[in-house]
Amino acid sequence: MEYLDNYVVSQSPKTLMNERNEWLKRGLPTLILFLTICDGKIKKIIIKLLGFVVIIVKNNQLKGHFMKLLMIEDDEELCEAVAVHIKKEGYEFDKCYTGDEAAYYLDGSAYDVIILDRMLPGVDGLSILEDIRNRGNTTPVIMVTAMNGINDRIDGLDGGADDYLVKPFEVQELMARIRALLRRPRKMEDLTVLKYMNVELNTNTYTAACDGKNVSLSKREGALLEFFLLNKEQILTREQILGRVWGMDSFVEDGNIDNYIFFIRRRLKALDAKVNIKTIHGIGYRMEKNENA
Repeated sequence: MEYLDNYVVSQSPKTLMNERNEWLKRGLPTLILFLTICDGKIKKIIIKLLGFVVIIVKNNQLKGHFMKLLMIEDDEELCEAVAVHIKKEGYEFDKCYTGDEAAYYLDGSAYDVIILDRMLPGVDGLSILEDIRNRGNTTPVIMVTAMNGINDRIDGLDGGADDYLVKPFEVQELMARIRALLRRPRKMEDLTVLKYMNVELNTNTYTAACDGKNVSLSKREGALLEFFLLNKEQILTREQILGRVWGMDSFVEDGNIDNYIFFIRRRLKALDAKVNIKTIHGIGYRMEKNENA
């Protein structure tokens, strides 16, 4: 019994869910048959194990599926060491080694936390941070650097960093800081009006407008359109959309996401918007301008 308890607690929510899905797909009929013939003690052990899986998955809601991190760091060994810990937590993880590479990743995807080295080949970390904030991107940024002077820290924090970690550091401390940032309640944007091409969204009233036409959106529609406008021309996975718009503690069927994507597309079409939401098969969606815009 103690072994089973320790096993369940030691596994990530992602691993537990994968195992549970395999049980449901392949082993459930056999398990039901087995439970009908096994003695009471073994039956209790199996039921407890299944119960732990359901409770842990429910409480964590597969955090790793919703969270995607980017590390911009020229020290490849440090990147690999951090990658091991981040993947163990179940998070998705991208890494790049130069400031020039960073632009490609930042343009192509949305992230929940960015780990940014200050001293990089090519474009330096402070310039990347300035560009991130000038775009209206509020993604939490942890700046890591060997520059530990008080003025260096002030420059990083005043430049828009949410946290500042001096090298050398223990990876476990970095992970703790990441978890702290992910726990923070996050407003999508402080701007009242978001704009892209001819589309405008008032984030207070969730009213969408295009060239004089306007329409009121439901709270869910508004939150979804807001998320796309904040990450325009970037691929958003279904998991990211689910986590941000519905919330990590919600159990939502895949079909609900498809329905609301359909609703937003219909709204944009009615407004003669010069943008559309494109399906990226097997990954998610991207808001982009129409070809004839």
